[in-house]
Amino acid sequence: MSNSPSTLSLLECGIYIASRGSFILWPPPKPPGFLPRPIPILVMVFIRFWKYPSVDQLARKEFDLDSVIAGKTYDPIGLKDLNSYCRFVEHSSENLHFYLWFLDYRARFNALPEGQSCLSAPTTVKETDEKSNAAFEATEHTLSIYPLHSEIRVGKDEYAKPPSLTGTDAWLLDPSADTKAATETLFLSRSPKAKLQPFRREVDRAISTFILTTSPRELNLPGRIRTALMEAAEETTHPSVFEPAAQHIRTLLSTTTYPNFLKYACCNANYPRMVFAVTLTTTLMLAGLFTGIWTVMTGMPRAYRLFAVLFFFLGALIGGFRAGCICIYLFGCRRQVRPDEMWADGTCRIKRPRLWCLRIFEKEVRVEEGRLRRICDRVFVNALIGAITFAGLMAAIFLSLPKGHY
Repeated sequence: MSNSPSTLSLLECGIYIASRGSFILWPPPKPPGFLPRPIPILVMVFIRFWKYPSVDQLARKEFDLDSVIAGKTYDPIGLKDLNSYCRFVEHSSENLHFYLWFLDYRARFNALPEGQSCLSAPTTVKETDEKSNAAFEATEHTLSIYPLHSEIRVGKDEYAKPPSLTGTDAWLLDPSADTKAATETLFLSRSPKAKLQPFRREVDRAISTFILTTSPRELNLPGRIRTALMEAAEETTHPSVFEPAAQHIRTLLSTTTYPNFLKYACCNANYPRMVFAVTLTTTLMLAGLFTGIWTVMTGMPRAYRLFAVLFFFLGALIGGFRAGCICIYLFGCRRQVRPDEMWADGTCRIKRPRLWCLRIFEKEVRVEEGRLRRICDRVFVNALIGAITFAGLMAAIFLSLPKGHY
């Protein structure tokens, strides 16, 4: 059977969809005498807009881990939100707590008078990874070190001074009896010279909290780093003792925790609301398809086919908004509160018995980070362009079909 122009057009359309937006023409040699085919071009443009980045991918380019730790970001991607994510979702808060403690400890040690800091000479440490070490050293120039760096909202554009991050802070270092006993045992085993070193008790308590294998907040460190740290801590309390461990923890935070945190924090809806949005998108698409087929098969006037285009437009707009639920965004760029934000005591009762229909309409708050709101605006514009393109494509298809008269 000879290939007609309409057959080749449909074949090209299918190949464009299968290749997900490839701009390579198929078949490569264009037959002579053919006019430009609009349907493959419309499909190509639609797929191009449909592949636009999501809000967390754009946020990853706008915000980095250093700015979050330095307290330069606002809700819902502030340091307080990152701590809640590590504590309740990823269950790895010890990594963030240790890294914050190390940054604060290094700043306080470097601020000591020379007469005290000379009692703890720097130790020779082996670099674990050149790439991670370069990123770690860059924090000395990009971060403004403040104790704890936690954000406590007191006004519209103000933050209260965070509490001090010291060795006696119960929020950071485990205050349990076992940890205190292990700390005292470490301190008593030190030499008389080591006991005179600055921050000796704090260093021993940090080791008993994060380094010892019996600690409930034990860090996931390689054995060679843990052994070298324990040996170096017997001689000095210099921050260089903890640098290999801090480099390793920073790598875990920047490559695993932080990208997952952005996906979690940048979405403005909870899981039941997202299921509701996907269900609504599917329903609208099916309604548009049914309406289009029904108006064609029954021989109704072509103007009635535009009702199907309306369903397609709404379905593509809701499904193409890659920042959560578009309905929440349209009412002032808001977001639904997370489970850990619903209780004054800071607990997270995720498994509370609540109906899904109630969680769909959970309490909403305004997104305070201005740059994140602008990113959501960009995602909405992309979704709008994609929905208009898809609706135009569906309109061209259904309006061009002849009446069925069934």
